[in-house]
Amino acid sequence: YYSSLVFFFFYIQTLTITLTWDGVAYTKDNSKSMWPLVAYLNELPFTQRINNPMLIALHSGKAKPKSDIMLTPLIDELVQLQTDPLTVFVRGQPKQFYVKLFLFIADAPARALILNCHQFNSYYGKKTCIFYCFSIILYNLHF
Repeated sequence: YYSSLVFFFFYIQTLTITLTWDGVAYTKDNSKSMWPLVAYLNELPFTQRINNPMLIALHSGKAKPKSDIMLTPLIDELVQLQTDPLTVFVRGQPKQFYVKLFLFIADAPARALILNCHQFNSYYGKKTCIFYCFSIILYNLHF
């Protein structure tokens, strides 16, 4: 899958990012939490990637963040960067890169926020979808 994302299109390289989102309480009584949204550049070697995270957004407060406030601007920008390359100056020379999301890592509470659904342990916690479909049976067709 990774190799299908990273390609050269008119000599423009593609960069991929991994996003992580998790909440952590920072008071003794767990009344306040912060939720950092962090990106990692996958093209860096592993040790450099882990030691150079990029903070995209940070929510702090008594309640969990609303996913649309945290994620909508990021999604809009990622959609744009898939078609309009990012220009970066490296040693004074302009280089262009497409940017694509490769992976989103989140624990169960953060995943529920991302998917805009109930948590797994809530009353309506099942993440199931119902598809109404029909099937067409084709007999003796040769392609």
